Amino acid sequence: MNKKMGRPPLPKGQSKDVQIGVRFNPADDKQIEKAVAKSGQTKPDFIRNAALAETRKPTVWVKSKWTMEQLSGKTVEFALTVPGRRDDGTGKFLVRKNPADELAIDICAIASATRYEMVEIRYHLYQAAADKIELHPNPKVAQFRLLM
Repeated sequence: MNKKMGRPPLPKGQSKDVQIGVRFNPADDKQIEKAVAKSGQTKPDFIRNAALAETRKPTVWVKSKWTMEQLSGKTVEFALTVPGRRDDGTGKFLVRKNPADELAIDICAIASATRYEMVEIRYHLYQAAADKIELHPNPKVAQFRLLM
């Protein structure tokens, strides 16, 4: 009778999975918990899917006259012309910074897909769009505006 129980060992240099530890501050964790509850996923699945989604899209890094702190989480009224259509509305900036002080600027907007569903739309801004971000003349509408 075999003395060892459990899964047989894998060949040297191979492993079944890789575990990565991540820390969040309490405020970020609270936001993540809310998003997880809405998604119907487990917390590990939600974080795994978010990380994989991030790796599948190329990050667009731009230089901006605005800092990450000035833009991040702020409201923006936008009117963007993309090939074949024009999108407009209001959203919030999601901003990240790399070690070269370049920014990845996204606009996150919520749209109604059906009577019972909402869809989050993210617009990844290229340099030309980042250069056109300006303070909104009417701060009651949004803090910034982007018209292209």
